[in-house]
Formats: sequence, structure tokens, C-alpha cells
Amino acid sequence: MGEPRDPEPATESRTAPIVAAGTTLSPVQEAYSACTTHALGCPKCRDIDRDRCIDGDRLRAAYLEISNQAYRRLADETP
Repeated sequence: MGEPRDPEPATESRTAPIVAAGTTLSPVQEAYSACTTHALGCPKCRDIDRDRCIDGDRLRAAYLEISNQAYRRLADETP
């Protein structure tokens, strides 16, 4: 409670994360992002007691299908 704390760093020393301008996400990452972004913003998806969200189910199914395709491609390429 009365313990000393480290001082906050100056605002000039805080920097935004560096992201390359030409960076694109993989299809799996894009599908996951769409699924989680929807789930976090949708009242139906956030509330377990509500009915199923059709859009959330569709996005989750798309993510799982894209992920499974990627895993199958990797499995086929490995000796």
C-alpha cells in the first residue's frame, strides 16, 4: 500500500510497435482476425446464454476450414 513504485517512463520514450508497411497477413491469420474481431464486438457471441450467432458460426467455420487446408498442405509437403 505505501510501497514505493518505479516512476512512469517519459511519454517520449514510449514508442508505437513497428509494423512494416508492406506486411500482409496469411489467410489463416486473416480468418482468425475476422473471427475474433466479430466475436469480441458481437453481443450474441459474447453472451453464452443467447442463441447462436449465424455470422460467428460462419466465420468460425471458415477459419477452421482455412486452418485445416493449411495443415493438410504442410503435411503433404513434409517427407
